[in-house]
Amino acid sequence: ISQDKTAIILVPEIILTDQIVRRFVETFGDEVVVFHSKLTVQQRNNNWERLRRKDSHIIIGARSAVFAPAEDIGLIVVDEEHDTSYKQEDMVRYHARNVALWRAEAHGCPVILGSATPSVTSYYKAKQGEYHLLELPNRIFEQPMPKVTIVDMKEEILHGNYSVFSDAMSRLIQHTLDEHNQMIILLNRRGYSTFVMCRDCGETIMCPHCDVAMVYHQAGEELRCHYCEHQIEMPRLCPHCSSERLKLVGTGTQKVEEQLETIFDGAKVIRYDVDTTKQKDGHQKLLDKFARKEGNILLGTQMIAKGLDFENVTFVGVLNADISLNIPDFRANERTFQLLEQVSGRSGRGQKEGTVMIQTYNPEHFVLQCVKNHDYLRFYQEETKTRKLAAYPPYVHLVSILI
Repeated sequence: ISQDKTAIILVPEIILTDQIVRRFVETFGDEVVVFHSKLTVQQRNNNWERLRRKDSHIIIGARSAVFAPAEDIGLIVVDEEHDTSYKQEDMVRYHARNVALWRAEAHGCPVILGSATPSVTSYYKAKQGEYHLLELPNRIFEQPMPKVTIVDMKEEILHGNYSVFSDAMSRLIQHTLDEHNQMIILLNRRGYSTFVMCRDCGETIMCPHCDVAMVYHQAGEELRCHYCEHQIEMPRLCPHCSSERLKLVGTGTQKVEEQLETIFDGAKVIRYDVDTTKQKDGHQKLLDKFARKEGNILLGTQMIAKGLDFENVTFVGVLNADISLNIPDFRANERTFQLLEQVSGRSGRGQKEGTVMIQTYNPEHFVLQCVKNHDYLRFYQEETKTRKLAAYPPYVHLVSILI
């Protein structure tokens, strides 16, 4: 600012923009303008004019803000640089992190890529000396990292517990409620049940366009495809054999919300997923409600792992850590480590110590062990060994040609 240059601050999601804007405005006042896709044309024009007249020097926004109309950029910050939201895969295809590096080169200014769980490629470049590595070894204010416990769900089944909650997690949830603290529960699957299967012919109801299983949503009693959003009414008979014996299989956030409110005394659940945040300002309304302590359990998908800061949250529970580990993608381990480590970091951010419990059918997996010990370095070393053997990034560049 003192050099009369512009700083661009990128955050992965619009929902985080409000939190960060508040902090910047407290420090820098009118220097801040906001850019993201939800602005009206008039708001965009006003922001553009403020930048042109040099009334403001700080631009904050989601990925599209990397194209903000600044002529003299002095700094670009990419917060949570590992986040997949920076990559846009429809219409204009681009990765905001790469565009930031390109613009910074053109303006001769530094880029700060910030993350507690850097992408493997970025960390590799830092190790190779292509980037300059700066480390923050401790949490802010020297707060301790939350203690992470891993629960083997195979053992729970052996002891006759078929619930979505292990006995240990049930006790911790009730204890947190009794202590009048708040908690975050992560289940990276929305809807009520994962799919609908016929008990007679064994067929699953699939989307006619995408050929993936349709998810049952209790609100509106409908089946929905999470790829193309195709919707149909929940059928009474199997479309393949006309049997009435249709079974709901699997668990989504809607079903867990219902169970939390049924099982636990005093549970007030705020469900935070794509279905509950569709309305204008839906994200902010739910987070404000949680901040005002109108709910004591924030239940949601991966959206709740990103940068949220609530000092009264002392417990984070992960219901099925294996969902993202089993995705057929060479980055599945990396994405899972980032998701679990980030959501763990939501616990114990205030005066009280935090705890984390992760439920899994694969407790010895190295990714989960690294999350348990908050050990990014070991994760990076193990992951890059496999990547090198298989000739995957960061050791090669991949090109995807889509026709």
